Amino acid sequence: MHVDFAPWNVLSGEMLKTGKYNPRNLDGRSLMIDCLRGLTVVGWTRAGDRIVSHGVVEKTKLPDTWQIRKLFVTDEHRGNGNGSAAMENIVRRLLLIPVCESPVHFAFTDNARIVKVLRTFRFKTVTAATMPDVEQWAQVVGVYDRLPAALRGKPPDGRYLLIRR
Repeated sequence: MHVDFAPWNVLSGEMLKTGKYNPRNLDGRSLMIDCLRGLTVVGWTRAGDRIVSHGVVEKTKLPDTWQIRKLFVTDEHRGNGNGSAAMENIVRRLLLIPVCESPVHFAFTDNARIVKVLRTFRFKTVTAATMPDVEQWAQVVGVYDRLPAALRGKPPDGRYLLIRR
């Protein structure tokens, strides 16, 4: 059986080029394996030759807690609401993946449009007031290093944590 990694390698390159993604496990092979495991949602061109949107749901160290990650829409598919529509479709489909009976989903972002999309799906922006134990939670989940600065008592860095329970 021949597997064509080319579309996945192109996607990986485009994601890395933005500088917003951790390069660890962001090669075409790893992205495709996530997809084969059923934890990824992708959007293809009509011709089926290129991936134009991507998102993945990943298990964390805390039971029933899942992170929505690697949300991406190619530059040429953004604008005029196309990027937001693609992202909304990705998030809707990620939330439908049967990961457990009562999942908690969360995401980090610095993109105002993604914040808006996530809020349409009942995600709430976390603040120190709404979740006083956020630092302890982040340690347990294993994402403390990605916690927005404002939630660690530092000046805001423009990043947000959103949670859906």
